[in-house]
Amino acid sequence: MIVEKAVQVISNPNAFFDNLMEDGIKSCYLYFVVISIASALLSFVSSFVIPGNILANSLYVFPLIRSVMFFGSGLIFWVIGLAAVFVFAGFLHLILMLFGSRVPYSKTMQTFVYSSTPLYVIGWIPYVGTIAGIIWSIVLVVLALPKTHGISITRSIFATLVYLIVAIIAIVICFIGLFIFLYLGFSGF
Repeated sequence: MIVEKAVQVISNPNAFFDNLMEDGIKSCYLYFVVISIASALLSFVSSFVIPGNILANSLYVFPLIRSVMFFGSGLIFWVIGLAAVFVFAGFLHLILMLFGSRVPYSKTMQTFVYSSTPLYVIGWIPYVGTIAGIIWSIVLVVLALPKTHGISITRSIFATLVYLIVAIIAIVICFIGLFIFLYLGFSGF
């Protein structure tokens, strides 16, 4: 069922989002968990076999330590992502409300999760997968919002742009905060 949904989102997104039923957050979150696990595992495996990959090159020096660190950090970011999906969908929902949408949060969560399918399907491919997956996912959000939220394509484009700007600023602030926290923590302050 999950593979069928992913194929439908990628192969025929208009029909998928036209027929998107309100099945709540539980079903789309399960989809997100499964597809993100598959993507994380594929990314981990590809990091060992793709020539020129940072992890593949670093395995010659302390191979066990490097692979455990890579896997551990990947696991931490995956767990953070499991919680962050609610926050990012919430940001999108607030912005959509400012643009006139009165659809419940659960529909925004579904739209956000299913639109991110390309990122998880091809994002594990080194060098181009993440960039192509992000662009494809953004296009899907823009195309899906008029169908799932009843807003115009123009409002969808502007809402998505505002969302992206806010999300990028929030991510940059978080990374700066993390850097400062780690710097102060390791500098003995």
